[in-house]
Amino acid sequence: MLKLQRDYQGVRHLFMKLTDTFAVVDLESTGTSFETGDRIIQFSCVFVKNNKIINTFNTLINPEMKIPRETQNLTGITNKDVRNAPYFEDVAGTIYSLLQDTNFVAHNIQFDYRFLNSELERVGYPMLDLACIDTVQLAQVLFPTLSSYRLAELGSLLGIENKRPHRADSDAETTARIFIKLRNRLSSLPFPLLASLRPLASHLLYDTGTLFINAYRNRKHRHQVLSNSFVEVGGILLRRPERQVTTIQPQVYPRKVAQKRKLFGERLHLRNEQARMMDSIDRFWHSSQQKQQLVQAPTGMGKTYGFLLPTLYAVSQGQKFVISTATMALQEQLLKTSLPVLTELTRIPVRALSLKGNSNYIDLARFAQSLKFPQNDNTCVLQMKILVWLSMTETGDFAELHLTTLQDNLFTTIEHHGLAALEQTSPFYEYDFVRRQALALKSADIVVTNHAYLLQHATELADFGANLIIDEGQDLVTTMTRVNRQVVDFDQVKILADTALVKMESHQSYSFENLVKIGVLSAKQYTTYLRQVQVVDHAVPSLRHRLLSHFVGGGKLTEYTEKLLPAPDLNDFIKSHSALVGQINRALPHLKAFGQWLENKRQQAQASGQIGREGNELLRSVCSLLDEINQELAPWSRLCRGALQAAPTKSQTWLTLAAHPTAHLRLTTGYLSGQDYLQQQVYQQFQRVLFMGADLVLPEIDDYMYRQLDLDRDALVETYQGPFDYQKQTITMVATDAPLVTEVPREEYIAYLADAIEQICQTPVQTLVLFNALDDIKEVYERLSERGFTQRRTVLAQGINGGAEKLRKRFILGKDNANVLLGTGTFWEGIDLPHDQLQLLIVARLPFQSPDTELNQIRREDAQHNGLDPFSEVLLPEAILRLKQGWGRLIRTPHDQGAFVILDNRIYKKSYGHTMRASFPNEVQFKRYPTSQIGNMVAKFLAEDN
Repeated sequence: MLKLQRDYQGVRHLFMKLTDTFAVVDLESTGTSFETGDRIIQFSCVFVKNNKIINTFNTLINPEMKIPRETQNLTGITNKDVRNAPYFEDVAGTIYSLLQDTNFVAHNIQFDYRFLNSELERVGYPMLDLACIDTVQLAQVLFPTLSSYRLAELGSLLGIENKRPHRADSDAETTARIFIKLRNRLSSLPFPLLASLRPLASHLLYDTGTLFINAYRNRKHRHQVLSNSFVEVGGILLRRPERQVTTIQPQVYPRKVAQKRKLFGERLHLRNEQARMMDSIDRFWHSSQQKQQLVQAPTGMGKTYGFLLPTLYAVSQGQKFVISTATMALQEQLLKTSLPVLTELTRIPVRALSLKGNSNYIDLARFAQSLKFPQNDNTCVLQMKILVWLSMTETGDFAELHLTTLQDNLFTTIEHHGLAALEQTSPFYEYDFVRRQALALKSADIVVTNHAYLLQHATELADFGANLIIDEGQDLVTTMTRVNRQVVDFDQVKILADTALVKMESHQSYSFENLVKIGVLSAKQYTTYLRQVQVVDHAVPSLRHRLLSHFVGGGKLTEYTEKLLPAPDLNDFIKSHSALVGQINRALPHLKAFGQWLENKRQQAQASGQIGREGNELLRSVCSLLDEINQELAPWSRLCRGALQAAPTKSQTWLTLAAHPTAHLRLTTGYLSGQDYLQQQVYQQFQRVLFMGADLVLPEIDDYMYRQLDLDRDALVETYQGPFDYQKQTITMVATDAPLVTEVPREEYIAYLADAIEQICQTPVQTLVLFNALDDIKEVYERLSERGFTQRRTVLAQGINGGAEKLRKRFILGKDNANVLLGTGTFWEGIDLPHDQLQLLIVARLPFQSPDTELNQIRREDAQHNGLDPFSEVLLPEAILRLKQGWGRLIRTPHDQGAFVILDNRIYKKSYGHTMRASFPNEVQFKRYPTSQIGNMVAKFLAEDN
C-alpha cells in the first residue's frame, strides 16, 4: 500500500536502476477515472532497446460496459469493435509478463501507469514495480519553448507522423519514436548544461531524472570542447550573443501594382485596396506637412503587410520606426512572423528589436541565486526548463517559454528589476538581457513594442528619432486608462503594517530578538526601523478617517460610494493635513531602504550559515511586507507631490467605499480618456504618427474617437474597403420577440437566452455566443445543462470549463464536433476563427458596459461636469465599437460564410438602435425574425452554395 501511495504521488526521489528495454505504453479507456469504474478498451506497447524499436504488442479489450459517445468520437473505437475482444482478465497475465524487466514509458505517466496498475489489481495481479519515465516532462525540459506538448505538436516538431491519433497502437508507436528522439537530444546537450541539470533531476516524475543522471555519467570522463556558440557564466550555460553588423542600401519603393505583385510572388496575395493603402502610407512617410494619418483597414485586407512594406523601404532610406501593437501576443506575431516574411522578400536586412517591461525578462544573477537554495519539485522542474532555455534564448524573454501563467513564486524572485538594480561587479552583468536590449536600441531600425510599454516609456523613445505606428489604434485608450490607473488601498496598508509589526515584535518561536542576538542587525537598527513601521501603522488609518470625513461626510453609508475629488479640493486637503501627510511621506523612504538593506542581510546570513530556515523565512516575509507597503503607498506619495506643486494635469482622482463594515477605502487616480494626454505624452515624442485599425473614426461617433485618441482635427483619414461580399457571405438577424433586458425579471431573461440558444443551435456548426458577464454565462449554462443540451452538443463555458485561452484552443481543436462556446471579454475581440472554425455568432446582449461600475460612475460624473451626456458621449460609442469588434470575429477571409444573430431587440426598439445599425457596412442587411424561425434560417443559409 505504501508503494502504491508513493507512485500515485508521482515522485520517486530514490531512482530505480534502468534496464536495457523500454516499454512504451498507451491506453485507451472509457473515461479518465478508474476510481468511478472506467475501463481500458485498448492496450498497446512498443518495445525499445538500444534506441531502436524491437517489438510491439496491441489488443482491443472488452470493457464490459458501453463506450461513451464522446470516447467513440475521439478514438474511433465503437461498441461493435470490442464486442468480441478479450476481457482484461484474459490478457492481464500476458501484459504483466511482457512488462517485467522493462522501464515503463508513457506520454503522461500519471494516467497510464496508475490506470494499468488499478486494472491489474482489480483482476488479482500485483501492481507493477517498474522504473517509470514520462515523455511529457522529458519533452518539457528538453524543448522548453513549445506551446504544447501533445503528441501531435511533438510529432510535428520532430518529423514524426501519427497516422491514427487517439488510437493506442498509433499513439504508442508515435510516443516510442518521440522517446528515441528525446534521448538523442538529451545525449547531445553540452556537458556544462548536463552538469547543472543533474542536481535537479531527482525532482522529475518517477524515474525520469535517471536519464539525466546517466547522460551526465556517460559524458563525465570524456574530453569536452564547448562550442563557440555558448559561454559558461557563473555555472550557467548561455547562448553567446551574436554581434551583427548590417549595412542597408537605399531602395526604391515599388509604386506600380505589377512591381508589388512580382515582389510578393507566390508567397503573398496582393489585394488592390491593400496596394492603394501601401502607396498612401509611403507618401505619408515622406510628407513634410502631415504629422498624423489614420488608416481604417477592415479585417482580411492584409493591413499588417500593408503598413510594413512601405515602412521597410523607408527604413532603407534612413528612417526609424516604433511599432506598437495591442498585446504582447500580437507583438510576437509581428516580430517573428510578419516582419521576417517581408524582409526576406524585399531583401532589406532591418535590425528589429522587441521592447517589453523589465519584468518580462529574466535576471540571470537572481536566477543563479535561486539555484543555491532548496525548492519544491515543481519549481525545480521549472529551473531545469529555464537552464535549457538559457542555452537557446537570445532575448531572455519569458514569453518564449509559452507558460500560460507565471504563478510559480520563482518568477517573482528571478524577474528583472531594471538596469538600476544590476551589480556591475556581477559576472552576469555583461550578458544581462535588459542591458543587451538597451545597447541594441541604439542601432535598431525598427522597435516593436506594445501599447502598455509605449505609454509608460514614450519619453524614453523620443531620443530614438522615429516615426510611430500604432496598430489596433482603437485599443490604445483602453490600455492607457488601465496602465495609468493607480490605487491606494488604505485598509490594505493597515493590514500589511499590522502584520509586519506582529512579525517584528513577536517573541514566540524565531523572532527579531534572535536576529539581534546573533548580530544580523543591531538593537538600534531594529528599534529605528520598527518606529517607521509604527508611524505608517498609526498615520494611515488617521488619514483614511480624515479623507472620508472631509470628502464623503459623517454618518453611516447606505450604498456603494464613489466621490470625484477635484484637484483644488484635494490640494487644499493635503495642505491642511500637511503634518500627517508629511509623517507618512518621510517614513516611506526609510522603509524602502530598510527592506533593501534587510534583504541583502538575509542573503548574506543565509549564504554564510548564520541563519537557518526559520530565520530566513522570517526575514523574507518581513522584506516582502515592507515592499508591499511601499508599493501600496507609492501612488499617494506621487499624488501629494503633484498636488502640492499644482502641476497641470487632466488626470482624475476619486474615492470609493462600499457600504460594508469590512469594506476598504480606496483612492484611485487615472485618466478617463486620452484627451489632452496622448498628444503631449506620446505623439509629440515622434516625427509622425500612423494609426492603423478597423474602426478608428466611425462617422456615427467621430467626436468621441477624436477626443479619446486626442487627435488633430486635420489628421488625414484614409478608409479602405475589405475584400468581403457581405450580402453573400453573411446573414444578419435580430430576434423580434427578444425581451427588453432592462424591463423583464432576470430569471425570465436568462430562461429566454437558454431557450433561444437551444433553438438556434440546431445546425451542428461551430458557434460562439457572446455575453457581457460571466454570471450570465454561468446561469445560461446551468439552464442548458438542465435541458440536456450539454449532452447533445459540446458546450464550452468561460469560467466553468476554463479560462479564455484554454477554451479557445479546445474550441478550435474540437471543431469537427461543432462546439458551442459561451464567452465574454477577449472573445469580443482579438480572436481569429477563419473558415469553419466559426460559422454562427450569437450576441446575447448589446455590449453596453454597466453604468454602475466604479469607473463608469466616475466617468458619468466627469462627463456631466463637462456638460456632456454620459450615455451618448461615452457608453453608446463604446458599445458600438464593441459590437463591431464582436461582429468582426465571424468573417475573416473572402471564403468564410457565417450567420450573425442578435438576441437583443433594443437595436430596433430604442432610439439609439439606428446609430448602432448605421455603423455596419452598407452591404449588411439586418433581417428580423421570431426566435423560433432563426434556427431554420441559419440552417438554410449555411446549406446554400454561396
